[in-house]
Amino acid sequence: MTATVTHIDEQVKTYGELRHGDGHWGIRAEAHVMMRLKRMFPSAKGAGAIAYLSDTMEMARDIQWFTMRYPLVMSDETRFYLEQRADQHRSSDRAGER
Repeated sequence: MTATVTHIDEQVKTYGELRHGDGHWGIRAEAHVMMRLKRMFPSAKGAGAIAYLSDTMEMARDIQWFTMRYPLVMSDETRFYLEQRADQHRSSDRAGER
């Protein structure tokens, strides 16, 4: 999972990094953030400071929500893909409500 990191506003506290590759999301973050992440995402694989989550539309939407509370550094490509997958989930939710 190699990525070029985007510029983050220096006033925004970040808690780690989000990457995407090989059909999963990889999150490396501070210990207290990892504890919260593993409680919220019991399907997370990995130990210590890194966790792997499946690349699904629903997971992307949940990760997007999580990064609002705990901002993570990510590449432009990762941010675009996350937004795209989360939007796909929102669209499928709306289609299911009809």
